[in-house]
Amino acid sequence: TLLDTSSPSSWMEFDTAVEFDAFPLGVDGQVFPYQGGYDTGAVNAFAAVVTQLRIKQLCIEDIPLYVRMAAYTLGPLNRGIFSPVIDGVLGYDVLGTFEYIRLDFMAGKVDFSATSPYSPNENLLMTTAKIVSASSYGLAVEGAIFGEPTPIILDIAGSYHFESSKAGAAVTEQVSLGDVVYVNVPTRLPVRGNLPPRAGRLMLEKYIITICPNKGVVYFERPLL
Repeated sequence: TLLDTSSPSSWMEFDTAVEFDAFPLGVDGQVFPYQGGYDTGAVNAFAAVVTQLRIKQLCIEDIPLYVRMAAYTLGPLNRGIFSPVIDGVLGYDVLGTFEYIRLDFMAGKVDFSATSPYSPNENLLMTTAKIVSASSYGLAVEGAIFGEPTPIILDIAGSYHFESSKAGAAVTEQVSLGDVVYVNVPTRLPVRGNLPPRAGRLMLEKYIITICPNKGVVYFERPLL
């Protein structure tokens, strides 16, 4: 399963949805089709609910998601990852219900908490970025480009540095997330449409990122060497 904070919705491919006994959502026998802006690879998708999903000892119940009606593949929703096979995506609709999600990229570790709040290590804390509303795009924080304030989507599933629809060069000279300032950031145009700027995993992975939806903040901490 792929964790994708930039996706406002969660997903499963058809066979996995059958395995998890997903049941469709609809009215009068008509299921609700996916009508969002994500590229499903020209394959229909429909709203459903999975009763239970376990991540080690953590149990998530009644997960709303979309089922892509094709077997063995999520198409473009797998973000170009072919090994391991991605058969499900947890988007920010689910991830945003946790007390916190702590991502240590260098250690290859993710910690989830459903109830206990997170207290950052003040000796390692680099900045705190405020979460802002961007329900159509997933997780967004207060940021800036060249000092001009703008919401920036945090895309932990994206294998790139920075993405901007206004990119006029291969690098952006200055991008800020909270008080952390990145300079000369490799930048690409969005692969689809006119999207808000997004910070990809290659930009974020030098820090431990802790997302605290209930507090409305994201902590950036230096990893312990």
